[in-house]
Amino acid sequence: VATYEGLDFMLRSGQYDQLRNLGCVVIDEIHMLDEEQRGPRLNGLVHRIISMFPKVQLIGLSATIKNPKRIAHDFNMKLVEYKQRPVPLERHLIFAKSEYEKRDLLGKLAKKEYNTKSSKGYHGQTIIFTNSRRKTHQIAQSISKHNITAAAYHAGLSYSKKLKIEKDFAEQKISTVVTTAALAAGVDFPASQVLFETLRMGNKWLTNNEFSQMIGRAGRPTYHDMGKVYLIAELDKEFDGQSDEQTAIDLLDS
Repeated sequence: VATYEGLDFMLRSGQYDQLRNLGCVVIDEIHMLDEEQRGPRLNGLVHRIISMFPKVQLIGLSATIKNPKRIAHDFNMKLVEYKQRPVPLERHLIFAKSEYEKRDLLGKLAKKEYNTKSSKGYHGQTIIFTNSRRKTHQIAQSISKHNITAAAYHAGLSYSKKLKIEKDFAEQKISTVVTTAALAAGVDFPASQVLFETLRMGNKWLTNNEFSQMIGRAGRPTYHDMGKVYLIAELDKEFDGQSDEQTAIDLLDS
C-alpha cells in the first residue's frame, strides 16, 4: 500500500526488486489525475507502470470522475460503471441572512439529525465542513448550545486526540464533527449528514470534484436509509468576484 509519490519514487530510483512479481495495481481516487499538483505525477506513474510491467492488471477507482471514457482509453482499460448509489442522497440549499443565522441553522440541523434514528437503529450524525482550524472550534462551541455533543477535528490536533474523536463518533457518543475542507478527502466518519458552513477550501472556491467527494461522505449502507447534504449560502456575501449563492447553485448543478 503506497502513496502515488512513494511508488513513483520506488520506480524512478530503481528500487523495485520486490515488485518483480507484480500482478495487479489498484489506483484509488484516480480522478486525482485532474489535480493541479498531484495529477502530472500520477499520470507519469501510471504510464511508467504500464511500460515496466506490460502484463500487470491495472484497476482505477473513483466515485467522482467526469471523463471515465477518456481515461479508460488513455490507459487501455475496460470501463465498468456503477451508477446506482447504495444510499439515496438528498441535496438542500438554504440561504442565511447572517453569520449568526448560519450558526443557528447548523445547530438545529445537527440536533434534528441526531434525534432521528435509521431503520438500522443508528442516530443520524453530522459532518460540518468549514475553512479554518480556528472556525472548527468556534462552530463546535456555538452549536453545543443546542444541547448536542460536537468536536472540532483538524490536522493541528494530536494523533491521540483525533483517534479519540474518531472512536467516540463511531460509538455514537458525538453527534457532530466540525472539520476543515482541506481534510475532506481523508475524513472517514460514518455520517448521515454533511453541512457546508462555507463553500471555500482555504482561499479558493471548492471545485466540482472536491464538492462531489465531500457530499459523498453522507450516508452509509450499513448505517443509514438516507444521506443528506445542506449548503448554507450567506446572502449578499461575495469572494473573488463571485457570490455564495451563485457558487452554491453552480456546485449543485455540477
